[in-house]
Amino acid sequence: MVNLIAYSFTKASDGAGSRRRQMHLMIDEATLAQMNGEYGLPSDAGPEWRAAYEAGLDMSLVEDALQLTPEERLAEHQQVVNFLLEVQEAGQSHGPK
Repeated sequence: MVNLIAYSFTKASDGAGSRRRQMHLMIDEATLAQMNGEYGLPSDAGPEWRAAYEAGLDMSLVEDALQLTPEERLAEHQQVVNFLLEVQEAGQSHGPK
């Protein structure tokens, strides 16, 4: 069952006479969640995907990573490794002596 949420908007027109226009919008909960930046579990998600989601894993990060090519994923990984090495080096050079 899909629950729909109704929104009403009233907007003043720019023309002479200043009439008001009312619009009604119906949005299902899944669409509203996506608009608010929440992850929506795909309806065709398999049991492993659902289990990972229910265990609290942020599956949107997995989906984002899967949009990248293997080379792009390796480049992102290398950027993180380089950053961590810089932090480690900074800690060693500025830490207690």
